[in-house]
Amino acid sequence: MAMTDAYRKQHNELLDLAGKLSGKLVKEEVIKSADEIINVLSQFASKLNMHLTMEDKALYPKLMTSTNPKTAQTAREYMTEMGGIKQVVEKYISSWSLSKNIISEPQKFIDESKGIISALKARIDKENNILYPLADSL
Repeated sequence: MAMTDAYRKQHNELLDLAGKLSGKLVKEEVIKSADEIINVLSQFASKLNMHLTMEDKALYPKLMTSTNPKTAQTAREYMTEMGGIKQVVEKYISSWSLSKNIISEPQKFIDESKGIISALKARIDKENNILYPLADSL
């Protein structure tokens, strides 16, 4: 079992939730399914917070103390980068935590959701293909 198996599993769960949300990102569907969307966002926020906490407490500290300079430097860069992403996601979740907010500005919700999903996919791709292989090689 690789060191990053649990993190990769969490990535897949986050991508599944992002897929559920993506399937609703049409104005009429957003208005009709606002309560369901809130449920998906709540699950997403919970899983993301758990994932980030695990990375911050276990993965990044281990990688940053690696004797491999590339591994240590990559971990530092990714951890710094993630702080900014985390703030954006927290603001997004907070802004759209009530169905009335989604219903009152469906296009804004759609646009922001697409941006968050795109950023999430790019970050997961980077971690899965660059950071996690470094971790698994320790």
